[in-house]
Amino acid sequence: MYAAIKLLTEDDSYTNDSLRSALVERKNLGANQPDSEEGAEDVIKELQNALLLLEDDDNIRLTADADVTHNSELLYSGKEVSESIQAADDTEAYERILTNLTYAHPELLSIAKEVYRNKPLEKYEIKRQLAGLDPFGNKLNDFTIDVGINLLTDADVLRKTDRGYVDGTCPITLLAHILYEEYEAITGNDNGVTEQELFERLELMYGVEKSTFEKHLSRLERAGFVTPSSYGELTIDKDAFTSARIHE
Repeated sequence: MYAAIKLLTEDDSYTNDSLRSALVERKNLGANQPDSEEGAEDVIKELQNALLLLEDDDNIRLTADADVTHNSELLYSGKEVSESIQAADDTEAYERILTNLTYAHPELLSIAKEVYRNKPLEKYEIKRQLAGLDPFGNKLNDFTIDVGINLLTDADVLRKTDRGYVDGTCPITLLAHILYEEYEAITGNDNGVTEQELFERLELMYGVEKSTFEKHLSRLERAGFVTPSSYGELTIDKDAFTSARIHE
């Protein structure tokens, strides 16, 4: 996916067919393998599902802000990912791609949360716990869990160790997902929780670092998902979380 956006960053004149051919030629997509064409087509489709690419009259282009913000204030446009690539900030580029992928595939958040909370976990343990769940209608089974784990590992959200899968770099949508659940666990039927209370809960339950929490919380506040209120408390807009496919 990174490769496709990089190609469009360098040359914006691709059609669906020419972009697919260019992707097939890349060694990291298995050039000259029988499934290369199918794999390249899947990459393009997933980037479209993630609102990073659009096809206009057979021309493929990177999405702009106007193409994505009506879906969720947290989504990035293809052009924003391209800007990260141009700035040689691959970590930011991967995180932005993953943020949009979790919108298209919210089941990724369930997989990541399970590992972050109960690490280390072997793949069979993740499957035993999650198989049959269907966040936002995206059913988890052996195949989708395998694909999800591989994708999250490639993006460094999960890390494979000798003891099993553990936590890696926490993207904003995962932080938002677990924040929603722990907010409800702390507040019950009452509204409001202090930022410190919320951080301590996420640190204890998931190992979230303070810098990650503060960075993501700041963006969640700017986007209207979280609102500071009186006495230093925070409240959340549950409808915003649902419409952004972060939590049902």
